[in-house]
Amino acid sequence: MDAVFFDFDGTLCDTRADILATYQETFARLGIVYDQQAFRIGPPLADCVREVLPDAPDTLIAEIARVFQNIYDDSGFPQTVPYAGVVPLLNQLREDGATLFIATNKRLCPMRKIMEKFDMLNAFREFYTIDTPLPAGEKGKAGMLRTALARHGFPPDRCVMIGDTVGDIRAGAAAGMKTLAVSWGYETLPQLEAEHPDFIAIHPSDIPAILTGQKK
Repeated sequence: MDAVFFDFDGTLCDTRADILATYQETFARLGIVYDQQAFRIGPPLADCVREVLPDAPDTLIAEIARVFQNIYDDSGFPQTVPYAGVVPLLNQLREDGATLFIATNKRLCPMRKIMEKFDMLNAFREFYTIDTPLPAGEKGKAGMLRTALARHGFPPDRCVMIGDTVGDIRAGAAAGMKTLAVSWGYETLPQLEAEHPDFIAIHPSDIPAILTGQKK
């Protein structure tokens, strides 16, 4: 593969506990009653909030996002950790000469802080986040991937998108890339299998062999 693109939340790091704790504090500060079990991890923040509060006006969504971001960015991410095997995986891929990227619906600021905390930053050539400016007509994770492919001249079928959600698999496919679903994240294996990814990894240690064609 010429380039390997990773999702972040649910793929490289387990961020669920800190994200849900931040939602809880945000809604408590704003006096909003909500169903915490209804939150999903993975889509952009505003989309997640709209799923829980479908009738909320845009002004309230914006205020929730502002408070959430202030709390989350300064939290220190006490419960967030890389999934077991992820750091060795990144080291192995770098040793194998792979060029690694991030494509995530997370904002750059908290993602960088988490990656610095676990000394993961230097593994990646470039980061595409929800706040990365994209060319006109491009949006979402598929837009991030197409932008990166065009910028670096990578053939899409020589690149892979690795993620834990249906959205990741669909974005990779929309960009013409190979797709690799991971089973340890925030969506179930049947949900992922229904999207017909090119590959499925049960553990991070599976990924190097998959990418070199030694394992299906």
